Amino acid sequence: MRPRARDQRAGTNAVRHGADPRADEVVEVVLWSADGHYWLAVSDPGHSVPIAVRPAPGAESGRGLLLVDAYAAAWGVVPRPVCGKAVVAGLRVGGEEGGGRGAGSARGE
Repeated sequence: MRPRARDQRAGTNAVRHGADPRADEVVEVVLWSADGHYWLAVSDPGHSVPIAVRPAPGAESGRGLLLVDAYAAAWGVVPRPVCGKAVVAGLRVGGEEGGGRGAGSARGE
């Protein structure tokens, strides 16, 4: 399975917004298959909860969670036991793509 832009976006956001390179913080990416889905978890030590926004049409950033919401069958933000959080998303194996029905839906559902 080759990474696509939608998969890479979650990792980029974690590095950009969740980890402090001066503090030697790391970002963890885990991919596994279960229940007819490929699951992707991207964890970082940051405490801020990511929020989906609708950026201006010409904006160069701000679409990460909108992409996750569009392609994932389910997704959400899960606190980690020691510190930080993980954004977890499930992509159906061989089925239809997303529809924004995750716990972290960009529509606030």
